[in-house]
Amino acid sequence: MDRAQFVDLAQEAFVYGYPMVDMYYVQHESPGQDRESNWLPVPRGKFILTFRCYQPGEAILNHTYTAPPVVRVS
Repeated sequence: MDRAQFVDLAQEAFVYGYPMVDMYYVQHESPGQDRESNWLPVPRGKFILTFRCYQPGEAILNHTYTAPPVVRVS
């Protein structure tokens, strides 16, 4: 099964926005060479985006954590 994922080891190459905002490009086409370090390629068409947390902190465990929104941009 083909899967795409971000892993902790890849965080060294991850580029943060300002101010330290996690910016991921979840799309089929490359967002451009300068943004590819934050690109998660996905299939063309519909797909399922899954949020997983390993070794969760207190906010995850007590259900007070809110995941950042996924925003569609054109």
